[in-house]
Amino acid sequence: MYERAMCATGRTLDMLTQDFCVFYKDHVLDEEFAGLVLDASEGQRIAASLGSGKSALLANHGIMTAGPTIEAIVAWYALFEKCCQIQPLADASSAGSGKPLAKIGEAEARFQVAGRQFGERSYLGKGFQAL
Repeated sequence: MYERAMCATGRTLDMLTQDFCVFYKDHVLDEEFAGLVLDASEGQRIAASLGSGKSALLANHGIMTAGPTIEAIVAWYALFEKCCQIQPLADASSAGSGKPLAKIGEAEARFQVAGRQFGERSYLGKGFQAL
């Protein structure tokens, strides 16, 4: 529900918290998505738009995530969805108060990404191993 609202804004996420930094320069907005994949070329276009990124906001539709394992994809989806819930709430609060959003700076966001053990650098990226 929240991710669809975020996709309708026509913008990507701001870096507002450490969780958002998981997607720092690693998510895209696909403004060309029309809502339905009608043939293979549309899927190829979406994949090209995503590139090597973790997630995409598909305009007027919703979100998608990609990754090295099912576990990473599911974890990133849940986190990305939560970020899509927080962003519009923060925007509304900022607009109502007249105060700008407190965004994480570029250097800090890069540092958060480098030090974050989430997804491909953690157990999520390795998948489950048989006992």
